[in-house]
Formats: sequence, structure tokens, C-alpha cells
Amino acid sequence: MGWFRHVFRSRSYDYMDDIFLAQFKPVDDGFLYRRNQNGPALKCSESEKDQFFSDFRKASRRLIRGTVLAIFIIIALAFMFARDWFEGSDWPALLIAGGILLFYFPAT
Repeated sequence: MGWFRHVFRSRSYDYMDDIFLAQFKPVDDGFLYRRNQNGPALKCSESEKDQFFSDFRKASRRLIRGTVLAIFIIIALAFMFARDWFEGSDWPALLIAGGILLFYFPAT
């Protein structure tokens, strides 16, 4: 199951985390948080920063995994309904075209 975790843990996650953490600037007794690095400065403690970061990671992971799941469900439904339209020898061609769409477009 380690390979599955690697799929959902990539450099893009680290990049998103770095962008989020760049919103916090250290000051004498905590941090200044600026939403999108240009909002009003809000003072927060180390524990509040950690909580913000934890909430961000949970929400961003949920969003990405939900999007991937929605894409797979849409593709599965498209295959289910397209199967009725293609009969006989056209069915393998549809599977090949769907495989190309599945692996090519998410990679771009």
C-alpha cells in the first residue's frame, strides 16, 4: 500500500504547503498571517499557525482526492453509457480511446 501513498504525496503537495506557509512571517512573539500575502496582518501564535496549517492540509487533500474520484466516476459513467452506442468491434476501440484520455490528459 506504500505505492498508493506515494501517488497522493508528491512534490506538488510540498509546493502547495510552502505557498501556504509563506503567508506567515515570524515576529518577536509569534507570527503575522497575511491571507494571500497581501491581506491585513493578523497576529497568531505558533500553535495557531500549526492549526491553520493542519486545517489547510486536510482541506487541500480532501479537495484533490475528491476531484480525482469525481473524474473516475464521470469516466466510468461515460463508459457505461457509451457501451450501448458502440456495438461489436467498436467496443475495444472505445476502451483504448478512454485509456488514452485517462492517462494523457491528467498528465498534462
